[in-house]
Amino acid sequence: MAAAASEQGGVFYKAGQYAKAQESYELAARLDPTEPKYPSNLSAVLYEAGRYPKTLTAIRAAWKLLPPDAPAREALAPKLATRFAKAASHGFYSKTVALHAPEHADVDAGIEAFVARAGSADDAKAREMRAAWAQWRAVRDDDAHRDKKAYKKEVAEAQVRLRAVPIFKSPSEPTREYYTFGHDDVLSLMDGINNSHRYRLDAPEYRDQRAWSFLFGGSGDGRHFFGTLVHLGTMADPGGTLAPSDKLKGHFTLIDVHPASLARVLVVLSLLGQILETRKSGDAARGTELFATLFYVHTALLMPGYCHQILMDTAAALAAELPARRHATAKWLHVSASSLPRVLDVLRYWAAPLRGKTAGALIQINGGAGAGALDGLAASVAALTGIAPGKQKAKAVAGASRRAGGDVYGDADAEGEIYKRTYALLPPRALLARHPALAALAKAHGAPTDSLYAATAKEVEDTWMPNSTLFDKHSTAHPYLCMGSGYPVTSADSNASHFKAFVAKFARGSAPAFCRGATCMAMVGHFFSLVADALGVLQVNLTIEVVVGDAIAGAARLLAGDLGTRPKGAPARYSRIWLSNVPDYTNGPINNAVHLAPHLEPDGLVVWNCLLNTANWKTVTDYTYNYALLLPDDFPRILGCMVLDPIGTLWKDVALQALPLPRPLSALASKAELHAYLSHLLVSYAVCAVPSPPPTKVEAPNNLGALLRVLTHLPRVGFPAHWAADFAQAVLADTLVAAAAPYAGTLPVPLAEHAAQRARAPRRLHLAAWQAGLHAMFAEARAALPFALAPPADFPCAADIRTYSARVAAPDLRRDRRVYTWGALISPFALSVGALFAHPAELKARTADALVGLLPDLLEGRATACVQVLLGLEHVDLPRGLVEWKMARAWYEKMVREGWVLFVFRTDLRAVVTEPVTTKFWAEFTEMEMPALD
Repeated sequence: MAAAASEQGGVFYKAGQYAKAQESYELAARLDPTEPKYPSNLSAVLYEAGRYPKTLTAIRAAWKLLPPDAPAREALAPKLATRFAKAASHGFYSKTVALHAPEHADVDAGIEAFVARAGSADDAKAREMRAAWAQWRAVRDDDAHRDKKAYKKEVAEAQVRLRAVPIFKSPSEPTREYYTFGHDDVLSLMDGINNSHRYRLDAPEYRDQRAWSFLFGGSGDGRHFFGTLVHLGTMADPGGTLAPSDKLKGHFTLIDVHPASLARVLVVLSLLGQILETRKSGDAARGTELFATLFYVHTALLMPGYCHQILMDTAAALAAELPARRHATAKWLHVSASSLPRVLDVLRYWAAPLRGKTAGALIQINGGAGAGALDGLAASVAALTGIAPGKQKAKAVAGASRRAGGDVYGDADAEGEIYKRTYALLPPRALLARHPALAALAKAHGAPTDSLYAATAKEVEDTWMPNSTLFDKHSTAHPYLCMGSGYPVTSADSNASHFKAFVAKFARGSAPAFCRGATCMAMVGHFFSLVADALGVLQVNLTIEVVVGDAIAGAARLLAGDLGTRPKGAPARYSRIWLSNVPDYTNGPINNAVHLAPHLEPDGLVVWNCLLNTANWKTVTDYTYNYALLLPDDFPRILGCMVLDPIGTLWKDVALQALPLPRPLSALASKAELHAYLSHLLVSYAVCAVPSPPPTKVEAPNNLGALLRVLTHLPRVGFPAHWAADFAQAVLADTLVAAAAPYAGTLPVPLAEHAAQRARAPRRLHLAAWQAGLHAMFAEARAALPFALAPPADFPCAADIRTYSARVAAPDLRRDRRVYTWGALISPFALSVGALFAHPAELKARTADALVGLLPDLLEGRATACVQVLLGLEHVDLPRGLVEWKMARAWYEKMVREGWVLFVFRTDLRAVVTEPVTTKFWAEFTEMEMPALD
């Protein structure tokens, strides 16, 4: 009976059915409690399932049954001893096993004594046992002698380093493109996905939820944040009283990589705060000025001079008062400590007059009045009142005009023509008299003359100012981003029509007086009057958290406090996360699954859209496979979340839904499946596929740091810690055997590649050229890993990892043949820069370009070269000639001793973009100036 149960357990074990195997072996042990192999087999099952405390219990039970000199001892003892050390080590790092178990001291000492006697053999099993026990002893003995407080600090510091490991390749320089005007219709994150009734947060099942939290990654101009605020405000105030309410609590986190985007939202929030004050004081005239300023800040290239003065005053007040939290919005606005200096820098820039910047020059830089770029304005404005072309146009215009008093304020088409010829959007009616020429043009509605248009254009050029919030002193002075003009190159079209449907849905009662009519001001002003209403209602329990940073990997750093102290009561999980089209540039759904989905409330969603290359994808399945190398059905089994609507198109939003973690092991992929997948990720990150040219270009920015973060995510999903550890061990020891191969075609990766990967035969992968980078990131993070590592003998410790820098120079790339397809090869937009270090002998045998092209052959072992490839650089600024990276001191000293050279290359195009530079121009990183290149 016991033997039969044990045999059945073996069948289940080989099939990966660990729960059933456990039951069978437990039954065998009960039926024959004297046989040591049954608890031994049970320990093997428990270990493979990651149940380390129970593994140790089963090992101890088996060990007690081993007679001192019986042959069974020789067969089972080495296995049990090895498994004991591994289970104890992984149990410690996964925080499930205590290092010291006094109640089992005799048994544990007996196992260790056996290891000391039997560990001198030279067979593979003995070597494995020695390595496992060396690792376990190091963990155990270090703990016995270490200062507990110091060790806790060491782990915390390693966790910070782990969260800071770069997961993307670098751009060629740190200047970020500043996106000013959004192009989406306003949405509320309380609504269902893609206008469906599913997943609505204002549904009856959520009637008892009182606290809501939202994260906006790549928050841009804040329109969806403002829309969600309005929706939550209406839920807190269903009767429309507009009285402050503590019924609902709202936390909104805005993350954007560009500080100017966030500073602009802060200006809008400050203007809204001032508007609330005018409502209390009854100063309607001042309120109209503030609404006009807000409208022009959020919508237009130009604004009247008096609005520009309000803008400067507002920016100055924010810059002066935010650090001391003395601002009127301080009770609900929180700017993270790490973000504040960068935001203040922008606000101070806007608080001063834009020296030499004129309305006329801004107009000319953006195409000039009447240019084709403005043709969409008339259609955009006309959409506000549904004005149609053709025979119905005159009738519709006349009707709208009558409703607005029979003048230009009711004729959206007329405002579009004024804008095309003067760049002026009409101010509120109460302020029109401040613009004599524009007022005369408006009065001549229906019969304007060219002279009136000319006079208005002159008045605008003389008395209106550029919208300062469109300027950023870095990007607007950038020769590539803004052609060196010092002016932003941006869409001049109003985005007013994007607010129409939202206002129609949430407006209650009649519009404020300054919002009546068919002008852009009417619609945008009405929208922001709703936002002001919501602020007034929610301010009792409202927190708006502002963070400058990467919306993907930065979320974990924010929640852990790495970016500064968070507001009191800040959430650890979010109700919903919105990313706009940030995933187009940040490797899509795999990073959303690993870095964001775990920070959602139960059943919460992370939602985004695709705008960069929408037509590439037939379905969401094609899209997810390209970026994650997974089919949607495999997301729950490997990444621990679910893809919604996998057969939908990319013309709609994409969403991942959080699942309860950890998931049962029976619901997850097998160890073989997991290792096959991790190998596929590894090779695709190490050797990047070549993209197709725009508009179908697919970005592939992930580096090997992204793989490390996947490994640390796996135990959270429910995978046994040693499954991730075994893979990492093989990578670091350069012994990995796998079937995976990098995609050799042009991106995107087709679905057919899924079957092709499975059909390949396993072979040894050669990772020697990537070891310096792998060692650096694993060493820095080792104390924080949720699994134990037994690294190779030359593996560095965290203290050995240093930051180094080099001076580099770009060659003349203007005649490179790839320029004709891709434009400038040194582009601030693409996250695609890596570094290659080469022994000097390699550049005698091959060119730098040839070495870069050799990477696929190095991976396959078809070629050899003494090189190291680093894909996760710390900082790159090629226009300034600066590159920074992390590396073990031993690697650096070896390279200096042997005279290696460094160059930077585009991983996507496999194009070298700097001259090779010798170690003469390398140094351990300091703030001191490095020697200039010859």
